[in-house]
Amino acid sequence: MINKLIEIQNKEGQLLVGSRGVAKSFNKIHDHVLRDIFKLKEENPKLGDGYFIEDSYVVNNRSYAEYVLTRDGFTVLAMGFTGKKALEWKLKYIEAFNKMEQELKTPKVLSPREELKLHYQIIGEQEEKITEIDNKVNEMESDMPLFNVECKELQSLVRKIGIKTLGGYRSPAYNDNSIRGKVYSESD
Repeated sequence: MINKLIEIQNKEGQLLVGSRGVAKSFNKIHDHVLRDIFKLKEENPKLGDGYFIEDSYVVNNRSYAEYVLTRDGFTVLAMGFTGKKALEWKLKYIEAFNKMEQELKTPKVLSPREELKLHYQIIGEQEEKITEIDNKVNEMESDMPLFNVECKELQSLVRKIGIKTLGGYRSPAYNDNSIRGKVYSESD
């Protein structure tokens, strides 16, 4: 398809094309391709490194200017070309675009195995989120101060246990203030 018309390089996941490759593929003079790129950049300053990246190459110890084009830069440049090669490229581009659009419109049918794998993945993600929420709730509960009602309930419970431990209201231990004070004191 398009790869057969022009040499595309994949550098770290980004598809790039050299301006010399563009010139060769479209039977253009490289200086004319550079002129077209310069003109595009001059007409629209937004067409910076996201489209055309300045570069150079060396022949016989002499450095020459060239550009490396991103996919978008190549598309902007090539859409302005005319001639047989340019028309062939444009038709292939349209064909590839239409094919991609059709694939996006066609719903993908999963095999039972793929569907099951997807369900397990979703369940696993949900379990992780539930565990995370449980941990946060537990952390909040342990750090949360007691409400006034809870404090009163605890005080009442401590009094009841203290009275029972001392032998009841009428017991000599309960009626001895020093003993009763030790039971209810906060010290160990």
